[in-house]
Amino acid sequence: MFEKEENELENRNKELDEMTLPATIDNYIEAGLALGKKRKRSAKSKMMMTLAASFMIITMVFTIRVSPAFAAYVSKIPGLDVIVNLINYDKGLQLAVEHDFIQPIGISDEHDGIKVTVDSVIVDESRMILFYTLENNSEYEMIDIEVIDFVNEQGEPWKVTKTYNSYGEKWLKKKKRHSKIDIEFIKETKIPDIVTFKLKLLNKEDEREHSGTVLESAWSIDIPINKAAFVNMKEEYLLNQTVTIEGQKIHFNKVTIYPTRVSLEIKYDEANNKKIFGFDDLRLVDENGEEFASITNGIIGMPIDDYTEIIYLQSNYFNRPKHLYLKASRLKALDTDKLEVIVDLQEEKLLKQPDERLHIDEINKTSEQVEIVFTYKKEFPYDVKRAYSLFNHQFKDSSGKIYEHLGEGSSAGEEYGRSYVTIENIGYTNPITFTIYHYPTRIYGDINIRVK
Repeated sequence: MFEKEENELENRNKELDEMTLPATIDNYIEAGLALGKKRKRSAKSKMMMTLAASFMIITMVFTIRVSPAFAAYVSKIPGLDVIVNLINYDKGLQLAVEHDFIQPIGISDEHDGIKVTVDSVIVDESRMILFYTLENNSEYEMIDIEVIDFVNEQGEPWKVTKTYNSYGEKWLKKKKRHSKIDIEFIKETKIPDIVTFKLKLLNKEDEREHSGTVLESAWSIDIPINKAAFVNMKEEYLLNQTVTIEGQKIHFNKVTIYPTRVSLEIKYDEANNKKIFGFDDLRLVDENGEEFASITNGIIGMPIDDYTEIIYLQSNYFNRPKHLYLKASRLKALDTDKLEVIVDLQEEKLLKQPDERLHIDEINKTSEQVEIVFTYKKEFPYDVKRAYSLFNHQFKDSSGKIYEHLGEGSSAGEEYGRSYVTIENIGYTNPITFTIYHYPTRIYGDINIRVK
């Protein structure tokens, strides 16, 4: 029903690889998520998958980074301390909790010795974050999420896009675990007075594989939403400013500040001769020098059309600064005539690449799949801890026929990165062509726009 919106989010959120990843990230990656389908992949692709093709489930471990004020506030409220582990990456959500912008729910549903409780929600006109707890006192040693759905008061699917987290530890027997769901409101979203949270669970047979037996029971919780608590809680600022960086024009249209995040609408000039992949250091800075940077765990943006997009930043809504500036100095960009990468599958070599930094390391073939391993040299110092998923999910052969790859993963070394692309082993008309979605080349300049 929401294929267009989810495809747009899928492409935009491939920029998740911009995050600084923990050294043990490979141990926390869920396999089998590309394109939302359960497809076979090679062992290496499973190990290195960084959610290039899907952002519906994230598995990540973060160092706790909370302000002393937030930690002190949370410590005074029973049960609220678990939020420290769930929103420590987002200063805006911390501010929301500090200012009591959280709606307690505390409603449970229990079946087969498994209890699911919706603890609370943070919600505004742009987004909802749902915090829940699952207690496993069942006969099952290990369970996991199979399906999460939401329906409105009429029993119809709620028109949202959802992202949910799994922090590397499954729900083990006799264990309680807290988690959250990030719910993105799209253009058609209407916020009901009551939304029903539906959950199906999986009895896992293997810790690393998303496989097992789906439990017959379904958990269902009606969540009341107090819409009066956030009515008209947003600030809009028209910018209408254009910045030129190394000949590339970027039009900054407007900023909307919500309690949960900041929405920045920008447009890349159609006459630009480079494809701009995104900003390295885009941030809001107030008169005291406090910075609110890009979202790093959750939905980071939304395309509007081929040239216009929304970028989400952490919110300083509750700080109420007197002055606010939008700043950046680096953008990832590549010449538009260098976006194609052509691979000769028979000779196992590149026929075209953007520059000498990109190479084919190896091609692994089975009767069902072909895995192409690309190696690229990073740009020091910005890419030292970053891994990039390089390509769009679609590619074509020399006859012009379009296909979708089965999945793309990536890994990061100090000097070089790797991108693993898996495609079906079928009769392509050789060679095949990939289109670059992300590449670690940059342009530099000074963006300093006064918001208010």
